[in-house]
Amino acid sequence: MMNRESRKRIPPILVQTFFQGFFCLLSSVFCLLLATPALAQGKFTPGLPLEPGKGEQTFQEYFSSLINVGIIVAIAISVLITVYAGILYAQSQGEASKVALAKELVAGCLTGLAILLLIRLILPTLGIEP
Repeated sequence: MMNRESRKRIPPILVQTFFQGFFCLLSSVFCLLLATPALAQGKFTPGLPLEPGKGEQTFQEYFSSLINVGIIVAIAISVLITVYAGILYAQSQGEASKVALAKELVAGCLTGLAILLLIRLILPTLGIEP
């Protein structure tokens, strides 16, 4: 069973891991998109449709939908983690370790959201309209 101290240390790692993994995934797909322009122009029927009722899509349309869904999920997770950090901060009673953990969680969420906003700014440069 995990002790109290180890339970407090898991969320910041999860936040960082989530946003780093998401960023790495997007970077990989960007490289794939840039390396194979033929894939970006061809139409295909996605196995996991993100927009119901839409048949064939280009890779750019599908990737744009995937980014939008990913950003919505990331924002929802960030809000939940920020609420958790606020509760942790309110219950800290001035204890330095809890206050530092709450601040670290909020900083991690804001950093992750900033990266997502930068991705939204980079997409039009690559020719993918969100």
